Amino acid sequence: MKQRLFLSVVAILLAGGGAVHAQSLPCVVASLGFPAPSGTIVKRAVPSGTCVETPGATGRLRWDDNGSGELELFDTDDAGKPRLWCAHLHDGNTTCAVGRSFCLQSDGNAVIYPNSNCTGSALWASNTVGDNVGGEVMEVGDGDQGFCGITGEKAVIINHVNTVPSCPVWSSTSFDPS
Repeated sequence: MKQRLFLSVVAILLAGGGAVHAQSLPCVVASLGFPAPSGTIVKRAVPSGTCVETPGATGRLRWDDNGSGELELFDTDDAGKPRLWCAHLHDGNTTCAVGRSFCLQSDGNAVIYPNSNCTGSALWASNTVGDNVGGEVMEVGDGDQGFCGITGEKAVIINHVNTVPSCPVWSSTSFDPS
């Protein structure tokens, strides 16, 4: 009886802590690189569960964390609990886009698609077509890092090749000011 009770308590603790634990796990990717510019649009799918944590930033950008199908930015200096931002549907409200693939394209656009393999009509896009001349990356920017005009943590797309200093060509709209 005691063993069954112990196993039940362990199972409850493991199940209950899953969401916060996933957000607070360390990331292994510092930035996501876009495919090189080309005559035709090349789409590179970002693997499910990818987490971006740029050195010096206090936020984490996650794609499809725990099968959510969402692109989300979490705060790391507050134990990863508040979601600071998610990629919203293009419907004028605050509903997070839920897709099956998140793709970086050679034209400079980052897009969430409803189908796997970067297909279907875009649910969300960064609208940065034409900004990729080689060297474009998506990462987490932080005002403390000295990014041009950024306050707090934000998801950003930066072209390191043609911009000095490296100012974002796109940034998320919500952030943590601390």
